[in-house]
Amino acid sequence: MVASSTNTTSDSRSRRVKKVATSIVLVAIASTGVMGFLHTKMGKPLLMKLGGCPVGNISAAEMEKLRGETFVASQPAVETPPPATFAMGFDLDKSTLKDVVNWAGSHNITCDDSREGTVLSCANVRPKDLPTPSDSEVSITELTFGFRVSDKALYTVTSWRQDISAEAGSVAMITSGKKLVGVLGPPHKVVGQPTAEFLSEGMATAVINFQFTGYTASVSATHMPQGIWVREVFTSTKVANPGGLAQSAQGS
Repeated sequence: MVASSTNTTSDSRSRRVKKVATSIVLVAIASTGVMGFLHTKMGKPLLMKLGGCPVGNISAAEMEKLRGETFVASQPAVETPPPATFAMGFDLDKSTLKDVVNWAGSHNITCDDSREGTVLSCANVRPKDLPTPSDSEVSITELTFGFRVSDKALYTVTSWRQDISAEAGSVAMITSGKKLVGVLGPPHKVVGQPTAEFLSEGMATAVINFQFTGYTASVSATHMPQGIWVREVFTSTKVANPGGLAQSAQGS
């Protein structure tokens, strides 16, 4: 009877871990609009927990088409141009894979590309090495870049700080949130609280989101089994036209 109870508890814990892992992956996919995250160093373990790649052998071009349709559907009802398109100093809709690789090389940062050169994942990035340096003391576990197939331009930047304390997660989220408010103005949506006390609760998630025509930004913190994961994501929701120039999805 004791063994049976232990196995039941173990199975319950395993299901809980898988549920949390699934949730964080789906958040990443929805925010960046690209399955490439699942093929990064951080994404692969979660991919295996999900039972393998959910889209099979879909190409980067096919994924871009689906992403463009999603961007068109998710634009604000009213035209709302962003005051800036902040992305840690990287240039959305302009920077190329070569530009980002050159930046990484100049700071001895190790990166791997995947998904036909449309995803670049860089490990252990010091905040002070970003194009727009940060005085944060918590290094970025993984910094991921997404590039469009059609015009080779950077369209999304996502940073992850993984398995840190609730106190460090709170400081990271508050610092990032203040910087975004200073650049973009008041957030469009706030969920939860970026406090250590709130983030210490099981499966707690806090989100600060900004949404404009052609651009979104967000910072979030999630309580994972081994600690807090803090994510920042900056995305151009513009769609490249046949001529190769990015244009607002609302106006395409």
